[in-house]
Amino acid sequence: IKRKAFRNRKKYLIAALIFFSFIFVISPLGSDVIAKIKEKLAFNPAYGIISVEENKDLYMLKEPFTVSINNKDMLVKSISNNGEGLFIQIIGEAYPVEAKEIIYDIGIRLENGEIKGYDSHGFNSSGSRVVMELWMDIRGVDAKDFVLMYKDDVLKEISLDKAEYKYNYDDIGGNTTNNEILIGGTSYYIEDKRYFRLWSDESSLLSEDYNVRVDHIDIKEVRDENGNLLSFEPSNEGTGKEYKILDDYSGKINIKVEEVNLSYTLNNPTKIKFKDPEKNGDYLLNKELTFEGIEDKVKITGIKKVKNDIVICFDISNNTSDDRLIYLFNDTSKPSSGMGDRENMIAEIHLDYDDLTLYEKLTGNIRVNIDQLDVLQKGNWEFTIEW
Repeated sequence: IKRKAFRNRKKYLIAALIFFSFIFVISPLGSDVIAKIKEKLAFNPAYGIISVEENKDLYMLKEPFTVSINNKDMLVKSISNNGEGLFIQIIGEAYPVEAKEIIYDIGIRLENGEIKGYDSHGFNSSGSRVVMELWMDIRGVDAKDFVLMYKDDVLKEISLDKAEYKYNYDDIGGNTTNNEILIGGTSYYIEDKRYFRLWSDESSLLSEDYNVRVDHIDIKEVRDENGNLLSFEPSNEGTGKEYKILDDYSGKINIKVEEVNLSYTLNNPTKIKFKDPEKNGDYLLNKELTFEGIEDKVKITGIKKVKNDIVICFDISNNTSDDRLIYLFNDTSKPSSGMGDRENMIAEIHLDYDDLTLYEKLTGNIRVNIDQLDVLQKGNWEFTIEW
């Protein structure tokens, strides 16, 4: 909305913690991991590209299906077995309280008759739409063929298929590289409706100073093989990288991207100290901030008190490159929120007085360690999804 972004770090969901132990959507975890990734890849409509260790196998649900839970249609989009955990993703209409109740009563019945429930779970909701994700510890258990249960009701008999492995990105979908960032996409069908998912490879962005991932990919346009615009919409499945084709079309898909959002996590945070404006009044600053391993710079322009918040104000116009912009930053070690206004080239960090340490409250000396940056990267990515 007017290209403004707002993020509250308090609202991160535990779902990510569950699936980052298994799902790996090409994120930079080290050169040794990248080497493994380029040896054995699998594509999953729910999570994108998954890396599989050469000596292990992945089994997945071949086709998503719809079941009725509490008289509502729910899409079982993904079930994956990596030999250690069974991962289930269910999407449907349910409010958070109801989603928790549904998750509690989801289980599987193994071939030996044993019933297993979840060991960990998470969910992400937007309005009445919810993405529920469950993890079950299956070490030492054969869980490739089982019955999916809700309470005592049989939802469906499941037989997982061995993943189809690929060894380079071209075999997974169309892709291209610009500004050292590879972006690609894969098309598939869910219950006769066509979708495509975007994915990326940040291995070229690896650095000893930070981790970085492609957080959001802003699609400029989608065209058919004759150059006509195709209608599409986000599928609201939780990741923001899956889209549904609204036209009745089965040919090649040409995608154009001009902006991506990069999320940096710094190994050595940029430390700032300032006086509490409640004790000293609002005041102006003109202090330049740099970040280890990154050329981009910003300036602190002022500190002020707004209601029960301390607000740190920034000027984000001092860019080293016309195609990059730091628009949001945060201290993930303490509760805080951030706002970036790309039009006016300003940004803010908000700290609630209630979340200050006792030392900060008594002395009026506030400390913030900026360890996360969101960067807008402009470029030109054009690629064709062949199938």
